[in-house]
Amino acid sequence: MNESLGTNEWPEGGPPRPMTLEEADRRAEWSEDFQRLILRVGALACAAVVVKLPSGDEGIGTAFHVGEGVYLTARHVLEDNEVLSVVPYSRGWIFRDELIEEARTGGMLNGEIPIWSMHHEKPHVLRGPFFHNDDAIDVAAFVMGGIDRNTPAMALGFHYDDWIVDADWLLTKGIVFGYPPVPTAKDPIQLAATVEVNGVVDTYRDRYVRFVVSGPSRGGFSGGPVFHERGFVLGMVIESLEQFGKPEPGFFTILSIEPLHEVLEQHGLTPQRQLPPTAEETIAMAREELEARQAARAAKRCGSTE
Repeated sequence: MNESLGTNEWPEGGPPRPMTLEEADRRAEWSEDFQRLILRVGALACAAVVVKLPSGDEGIGTAFHVGEGVYLTARHVLEDNEVLSVVPYSRGWIFRDELIEEARTGGMLNGEIPIWSMHHEKPHVLRGPFFHNDDAIDVAAFVMGGIDRNTPAMALGFHYDDWIVDADWLLTKGIVFGYPPVPTAKDPIQLAATVEVNGVVDTYRDRYVRFVVSGPSRGGFSGGPVFHERGFVLGMVIESLEQFGKPEPGFFTILSIEPLHEVLEQHGLTPQRQLPPTAEETIAMAREELEARQAARAAKRCGSTE
């Protein structure tokens, strides 16, 4: 595994493809090793965003790292609010083969399996916030300074809205990260929860798809990522389900990935690892998958004749 959590699996503008054998195996292990990997590395990509509201009260939201110090969050977490602090999660570690850059610092711990312990030097907002060009779109980005050089980045999916087929997503799972207020806690506490996709919605507000998921619909998760079992960010938490001004407990909505890519592109913030695969890379991936499927069919035929 490299420095990014997950891989960009779909080419830009391309339709969802059938699951590879490797993906099928990974999905079968969802409740075990892969989920543990998401929890360990994904947590380190997230940060608490503490703000002062116009009322004078404090509020909290979530942001997540997508590479090169760039973080994404919900627009309503930042707009018209004063950012008091952004606190990257640091209670964790990564293995040596997951490092972005290896250096001789106090971050590396000795042992049979060398690991890197996260250490942020006075993290602060270096640039931003940057908002989506459409004022109605609840997406924002900012650039952080003072973060650990090996802060993991979450890979954004490329499931653009025109190619989303509802049946491909229903009852699939993911993990949501966020910082809902916890009574009696002295500092922001990161929570993670397993969620399930229960619906795909086209709304009258704009042209972007929302996923309805079952999970904890609490404040503080706003701006947080939902990391999907297929190995990439499904989208961003923006709001709970509401009817007549009353929230529906147990459900919230996820803004799909397209506007997240857009805000990065609009402000020239797209990290190298979030660029869509080239045509050559797409062809190479398709060829590898075809060869793997042909080998699997051949092995299956040989097994059936024994």
